[in-house]
Amino acid sequence: MNTTSIRLKTKYNIVLEKLLANLFFLLFSAQILSPFILGRTFYLEFFIALCNPFFLLWINKKTKKIWILWFLMFFVIVGILLKFVLLLKLFFICITVLFLFYSYEQGMFYLYRYACVSVIFSIIQFAFLFIDPSISLMFGPDNISESIWGAYSTKSWSNFYTIFFIPRVSGLAREAGFFASFLVCVIFIYRQQRLLNDIKKNKILTYFLLIGFVLSFSKMSIILLLVVAVSYMRKLIDRIPLLLIVGLFVVCMIVLWSNLDSILFDIRNSSLVHRFAGYPTLLDLNSIQLLFGEIDLSDISSRYAKLLVDSNFDRAAGFSGFFIENGLIFSLIFFVFLWLLGCSSTGCLLLLLFTINVDVTTNQNFVVLSYFLIFKFFNSHTCLFSSKPINV
Repeated sequence: MNTTSIRLKTKYNIVLEKLLANLFFLLFSAQILSPFILGRTFYLEFFIALCNPFFLLWINKKTKKIWILWFLMFFVIVGILLKFVLLLKLFFICITVLFLFYSYEQGMFYLYRYACVSVIFSIIQFAFLFIDPSISLMFGPDNISESIWGAYSTKSWSNFYTIFFIPRVSGLAREAGFFASFLVCVIFIYRQQRLLNDIKKNKILTYFLLIGFVLSFSKMSIILLLVVAVSYMRKLIDRIPLLLIVGLFVVCMIVLWSNLDSILFDIRNSSLVHRFAGYPTLLDLNSIQLLFGEIDLSDISSRYAKLLVDSNFDRAAGFSGFFIENGLIFSLIFFVFLWLLGCSSTGCLLLLLFTINVDVTTNQNFVVLSYFLIFKFFNSHTCLFSSKPINV
């Protein structure tokens, strides 16, 4: 009788564990299913992870005391600097990244399953754009989120318009650009798993990811070519210190967009302004702003900052926005923290590329996936999750 009870309990645990993992990846892949309350999106996958007892036991078993101290030290520093919103965002990233590692190790990494569900929605959206656009909008993120949460629906945009050759769609993402970024991360993770023989080749999955990539194609989709190129240069890049990689990236962006001044000012492409005007803005920060950051762009004496404000942006995207808001001191603390956790120079450069259109601490699913893949596939020998670097 006791043996039977143990077996039944074990089977029940497995079913419950898989159910919670499926729910996590559904909400993670379709963040429009989360509510928007008090000016913030409450991402439900975060709460599902924290309510999963098996995950909490896994953390207790896997996490070493020295790494707990690193985490606590970093969060105490953030708290002392009164960056409470940033503290919550970083805590969300830590928990969700840990859950991705947990599900990967336990054989419940259902990311591809729900990425395909999102692609199916994108196919429906795309098809009805030519048949009946009203039906396409009905399956769009705006309508789905409002149907579930009403006044508390998360902010989303059914921006089904043509950028290159065909209309781009968003699947279950908040908008088409986020869907493209999400799929770029998913495709890259799938590539790394295939290189390591961690997953068998799946033609159906490959076709779905390819269809989603084409239907969501935007400027962010081009990042896939850059990150693949960076991965091939891993041995060379990892010889360069991590902080130097960050510095070189920033310098290159400043030089590039300072010389492409006419594109930012004459063409007035708001997308490019948001992503890249922040880098030349760094040259105009005063000593206090440089060290400690500046929240209000209008307080920066820079024609680029004025361009951002005139384009209705309250901050720049990418690492430049993070630097402007938090300053040099905290930016150094942030990257030293990543290095202590085992982020390699290649991983750091990949993170900067994957988050080129958002803040490096935003809670979008593709940002979380960026942290997961750099620690999983581009770690250093000191990595929290691996005792040896993974050779690709």
